[in-house]
Amino acid sequence: MSDPTTPPEEPVVPAATPVEPPAAPPVAPPVAPPVAESAPAYAAPAAVDPYAQPAAYQQPAYQQPQYAQQPYAAGPKTNTLAIITLVLALVSISLGAVITGHISLNQIKKTNEGGRTLALVGLIIGYVGCLGWILFWLFVVILPIVFGVGMLGLAGTSGYYSDY
Repeated sequence: MSDPTTPPEEPVVPAATPVEPPAAPPVAPPVAPPVAESAPAYAAPAAVDPYAQPAAYQQPAYQQPQYAQQPYAAGPKTNTLAIITLVLALVSISLGAVITGHISLNQIKKTNEGGRTLALVGLIIGYVGCLGWILFWLFVVILPIVFGVGMLGLAGTSGYYSDY
């Protein structure tokens, strides 16, 4: 045991002899690895659907039940004059639309063809067009001639009657 008042002595380490590292072997210049012209050895990562459900929670594929298909049932043939009636009414040939409309309605009644609505719409538009033509001729042509207010009636005169 040592005296508690004196500090302990430090051990003496013997001096080491210097050691030289071994000499490195001569290094050859680096050689580049051979370049392969083929595709890389690894496969591209597969595209993953981030919204896909885990396999344990997949819903079963729904299969449409197979029923025998019914044949297409075509409606009655549309009367050709009914189509012509509507076309004539829409292109403002009103008198032709009225005539073909009445003929097509008579044919539809006898043959039970389709197109009654087309014929009626063509007739209505045709009658409205005929009314428009009658009003045009009445107010633009006939009344100005009767009352002398036409474009040629009083143009260029002062409007006063004189005996001189």
